[in-house]
Amino acid sequence: MDAFIKVCVTETLAGNRPNSDFNKLGWKNVIKAFNNLTGRNYQYRQLKNKWSSLKKDWQLWNTLIGKETGLGWDPMRQTINASNEWWDKKLKENPEAIKFKTKGLKNVEQLDILFKDIIATGEGAWAPSQGFVGQEVDDSSKVGEHEDNIIEDQDDSSCNPPLDTIFNGFEATTQPSMAKKNEGRRKRKRNETKSELVAIQLERICSAVENRSSISSKGDKSGCSIAEVMKIIRGMPEVKNDFELYMKAIDIMVVKENRDMFVALEDPIDQIAWLKHKHMPSNNNDQNFDDESDDEHGFYQLVLAGCAAAATFTSFKEKKPCRTSSHTGYKFVMDVLNGHEIRCFEQFRMEKHMFMNLLETLTKRYGLKEGFDMPLIEVLAMFLTTIGHGLSNRMIQERFQHSGESVSRWFEIVLDVVCLMAIDIIKPSDPQFKEVPDKIRNDDRYWPYFKNCIGVINGTHIPVVVPRDRKIPYIGRKGVTTQNVMAVCDFNMCFTFAWAGWEGAAHDARVFLEALRRPELGFPHPPRGKYYLVDAGYPQMSGYLGTYKGERYHLPDFRRGSSPKGKKEIFNHRHSSLRCTIERTFAVLKNRWRMLREMHSFPLEKQVKIVIASMALHNFIRINARMDMEFKPYDDDQGLLPLNEEESRVDSLVEEDGSHHTREMEEQRDRIANLLISH
Repeated sequence: MDAFIKVCVTETLAGNRPNSDFNKLGWKNVIKAFNNLTGRNYQYRQLKNKWSSLKKDWQLWNTLIGKETGLGWDPMRQTINASNEWWDKKLKENPEAIKFKTKGLKNVEQLDILFKDIIATGEGAWAPSQGFVGQEVDDSSKVGEHEDNIIEDQDDSSCNPPLDTIFNGFEATTQPSMAKKNEGRRKRKRNETKSELVAIQLERICSAVENRSSISSKGDKSGCSIAEVMKIIRGMPEVKNDFELYMKAIDIMVVKENRDMFVALEDPIDQIAWLKHKHMPSNNNDQNFDDESDDEHGFYQLVLAGCAAAATFTSFKEKKPCRTSSHTGYKFVMDVLNGHEIRCFEQFRMEKHMFMNLLETLTKRYGLKEGFDMPLIEVLAMFLTTIGHGLSNRMIQERFQHSGESVSRWFEIVLDVVCLMAIDIIKPSDPQFKEVPDKIRNDDRYWPYFKNCIGVINGTHIPVVVPRDRKIPYIGRKGVTTQNVMAVCDFNMCFTFAWAGWEGAAHDARVFLEALRRPELGFPHPPRGKYYLVDAGYPQMSGYLGTYKGERYHLPDFRRGSSPKGKKEIFNHRHSSLRCTIERTFAVLKNRWRMLREMHSFPLEKQVKIVIASMALHNFIRINARMDMEFKPYDDDQGLLPLNEEESRVDSLVEEDGSHHTREMEEQRDRIANLLISH
């Protein structure tokens, strides 16, 4: 194994592992070098299995100790030294880690070279059931609070009209003009206040200079002040005709002790000689002089820097405004809300009453607070337009007539507030799963066969933008960078669990198993006797019902061919038609929020939050607007074929398929299949 690792490291450093695996040349060199070193005749498949085994062990080792602190090291066993309680906890999460209890992983440094930064670890993943991991919303939502304290007697009623007033017919006949007037007054007041602050700071700088000068001159003997000494120097022809000596004399006379010495010499010849002596480079290392002059010099440099900053700030505030359109963002929002119903849906991706309901919920329950620069109704509209249409910051600036800083700042604020709402809304409506879903109870295609089914699990890939040096683990099977999002949904097309941020190279089954192992995620495990539907990509285990492998499964396969025949095909057809609920849910999610199809280059943490926030808004709309226009086309099953008489008479039993599935779910699957075929 050591020889194989050595060969692989050599090829990796040679650049023959461009992604998560070696290229053709890399594998050719690995096979040749390994066989030459060991004298064996291993082929690609055997060495590929070694590679996969090393990768699995490295992942397991890093999962075990990756974020742990305070662990010791046992030099005898070459593994970590931890308590039995710690090991019991880790083995409960992942029983395979038992092999590292008696002997640790060898060649860790070399394996880091092979697998670090190319293996999916899920470190950036976040599930709302974990709790909010972003910045504190209460603090971030107080944007403009300090400015509000400075701006006195400001009328904020125009900035945020009462919600009940807006509810009643979205009164915009007088509100936009009043808002525009007050907005202009508000901006002028803010500019005047800033100018006053600049003036105050400049006065403070001038006062500091005067105080500094008075302190420096305090205690001067008669005839030793800076003004008196410089008058003498300016009268000396030797200094007057030597500009460099004159400038140096100015620096020298800043120090009080130098002025005392200069006056004490009295004789002009001695004074000139002393000045020239102080001017000589060899005497510039005088410790007392350097300390004093450097201190004075640093002080006046600070003064100059403050004046320059004040001048720059003043010129910046007085620059020509850019967003000056008379059709302001507030006016645009009110025009949309008072227009045809379809306009609000197209622009903000939800109906009018849902828009106002969401605004009220975010403000009253989740702490979305007003700022000085725009009303909350405009803030929410700007956020929904951004994720609904995937518009860039510049496009939002032009549409809503605000600066890029305001657009970015308010987007982050609303994003965090919606993620806070996600904690409460992305969870099962019936945590105990006592009730049978209406979709199953009221449809004889599924009742009573799937009466114990509580939801569907699947994953989806969302585009992600990552730095070049982090791209490899995010490259999925389609060759583009994505994040793998695991989701659970009920049969009302609402998400009950979501885990976003996994690297695109991670397999759905791996993300699924990690979710089951980590208690901090709060995954809604099925009670005994209940189960989720999963497809063939997931392990079929107790509580997770899969399909018959090797048989037709997907609905298009049945549409193109004949009707389902036999117990297995009939079961797969019904299983597929019920499981596609989550496919329709993903379709609604991505159709409504275009940013999920064209993600912007935000930091990775923010991209994960956008996915979770979109799912939270999806649930909010579904719960409060059953007749939403985006859901309507996906509410009914598509392509479900009825059983014909010949199929309903088929009752032959099926032999065991020899798969690795647990016996419990095999029996459950066969029981449902037999019920279907008997009816």
